[in-house]
Amino acid sequence: MDLLERSGSPMRHPWELARFHVVRDLADRHLGQYQNKNILDLGCGDLYFLKRFAEDKPNTRFIAVDKGFDEEMMQRESGRINCYRSLEELPAQEKPVDLIFMMDLLEHVEDDLLFLKSLLRKPFVRADTLFIITVPAYEKLFGEHDRFLEHFRRYTNSSLEAVTAEAGLRTVEKGYFFFSLLLPRYLQVLREKINPGKDRKAGSDLSGWKRGRYVTNCLETMLLWDYHLHRLLKKAGIPTPGLSNYIVCKIPVL
Repeated sequence: MDLLERSGSPMRHPWELARFHVVRDLADRHLGQYQNKNILDLGCGDLYFLKRFAEDKPNTRFIAVDKGFDEEMMQRESGRINCYRSLEELPAQEKPVDLIFMMDLLEHVEDDLLFLKSLLRKPFVRADTLFIITVPAYEKLFGEHDRFLEHFRRYTNSSLEAVTAEAGLRTVEKGYFFFSLLLPRYLQVLREKINPGKDRKAGSDLSGWKRGRYVTNCLETMLLWDYHLHRLLKKAGIPTPGLSNYIVCKIPVL
């Protein structure tokens, strides 16, 4: 969850719960094993993903970076996860990183190309560092929630691959996920255009989730079936759209 959306609610939105499984599946398939690996979560928000991801990986080192961290949160989470407010705070002798997560981060960066180029020049990035990036899809779906979260844009597979390629990364896999959320999102944006400012609850999508565990679990399961169906269709050569994009990439080996 983005720190802008953090609240006292113990419930997690089904989208966030299902996205965890999507990203973990991508990491499992492309990184392989986690023994003695160094993993960086850049723009990690409230650490929900990384803490859950780390649960069954005792011999993996985790680094979390988010400009929204406060001192209390950094001290509380220190231990298995090393927390920093910026990449510049990382120790100069930081070990090479095997995997970098950037989940719903690039849309927050005004110059995404410059940001990626700068990241690739960091000493902890090497030729076999794996990047897993997720972003919101389709500029036509840009709405009040994007504005609340200070997004600059949404992406397509083509635009996401174009910016990562120009920065110097080679695509390993790309795609969309959560097709079933496209229509609800479109209707939400359409309603905002018809009634601008009416009953606006910007930022409530994740932090304001108050449904019970049964409803939450059912919707999470539906989104996971959505993702696995997308993968099957993709293998059959049938591309499908989705509310989010992902790309897995590396630095090309010359």
